Amino acid sequence: MHPQERFAELKIGQRSVNNNFATGCCGICLLFCVFIFFSASIFSIYVSKLLPETGNIVLDTIREDEHYCFLIPLSLMTTYLFFFNNWLAMKFFRHV
Repeated sequence: MHPQERFAELKIGQRSVNNNFATGCCGICLLFCVFIFFSASIFSIYVSKLLPETGNIVLDTIREDEHYCFLIPLSLMTTYLFFFNNWLAMKFFRHV
């Protein structure tokens, strides 16, 4: 049975792909968030170690940190991979 016939039988409509503006906005927001995360990671791992003490508690804590500056960026990437694999397994389960 063709997928369109199956959708017609179930009375489920496919989502419109003509909404390019929303897709572009989501893409720009995603790129912006990735850029902010990348910049914050680079600052916490490399740049903050080169700065002198500033007197700001947050910046000095990041500068003196040797563990969490690596743990948080790597944990987020591991979490992303976990969610992607979970999504992929659900797609295989639903469409096979």
